[in-house]
Amino acid sequence: MKQGPERESPGRTDDRFSFAQISDPHLTSLKGVRGRDLMNKRILGYLSWLKRRRAEHRRLILDRLIQDLQQTGPPDHLVITGDLTHLGLPDEFLQARRWLDGIGSPAGITVVPGNHDTYVTSKWEETLAQWQTYMVSDHADGNGPSIFPSLRIRGPVAFIGLSSAVPTLPFLASGAISEQQLERLEQQLEETRSQGLFRVVVVHQSPASGVDRRRKRLTNQARLQALLERQGAELV
Repeated sequence: MKQGPERESPGRTDDRFSFAQISDPHLTSLKGVRGRDLMNKRILGYLSWLKRRRAEHRRLILDRLIQDLQQTGPPDHLVITGDLTHLGLPDEFLQARRWLDGIGSPAGITVVPGNHDTYVTSKWEETLAQWQTYMVSDHADGNGPSIFPSLRIRGPVAFIGLSSAVPTLPFLASGAISEQQLERLEQQLEETRSQGLFRVVVVHQSPASGVDRRRKRLTNQARLQALLERQGAELV
């Protein structure tokens, strides 16, 4: 892909634009979590972390992945597609924010939330607001959940971030994209196409049929599929 001059990297001799995607890092620790924080669906997630997930999601592996990205020629942009946390606890959002700040600036990283980041209904100010500078559009006038779909243009690429993260009942990990987001997404896809940009739609759950198990699927998958068929997108 062609790279605009405003995105030239020091020492770059070609005109390529590159980006990397990471999903489901579950980078936080639940050590020291209080019992009163688990008096809901979170108790199930905590038991899963205690029994299995803390061994599967090892921070050392994530740190080495980031180190490898930086050493082998850092990408022009990094996209993180959700589930940075395990239970969506306020302290986990602070942990993840410190990690984000340590690996790059909000201009160089785009984040969208996943279902684990909205495990139960929580206050935006105590949770996702901690990542807002990594999620918000370039010229945003919204706040809270209304920042989605976000539009971040980097060189020849338009990153359009959707939030499919919604609280669900126990044993469910499904997602949904609001009608408001879908209406704005249609406009953004049309406008960025007219600008000749490479459109990358960023979302946690897959819009493709049969990819996710039923309990983890995007519930209005067909609605998003139809929209993408109408407006097109170079990458999802």
